[in-house]
Amino acid sequence: MQAVCAVLEQLLCEGVLRYYATSLETEAVEQAMVVDWENHRLRVMRPEHLAATALTVGRPKDRARLVYLAELPDFDHARFAGILSRHELHDRWHNWATVPGLIQSTYPHDQSINI
Repeated sequence: MQAVCAVLEQLLCEGVLRYYATSLETEAVEQAMVVDWENHRLRVMRPEHLAATALTVGRPKDRARLVYLAELPDFDHARFAGILSRHELHDRWHNWATVPGLIQSTYPHDQSINI
């Protein structure tokens, strides 16, 4: 595991990961939470960024993951709305979320992201 972390750190320092990362992914890494787990400090992407990333991928399993993440008690819907806005994902969210009936189709007047 240390070898993998060392390689990733070197790639990040060289700018390789930054070159290929989208602005959403870069923001997700920069705003990751720091958690302690079994005597290790880990940086974990926030569920709102994971949900937005799942939205961009769009596979059925990613869409299911988005619904799961958005139903978590600590999911910050306001943060998610901000992420959608900053990364111009509101249209994609609206197109996807209205089909299964997750939101009302009053967009763009109602930009709610209720699930």
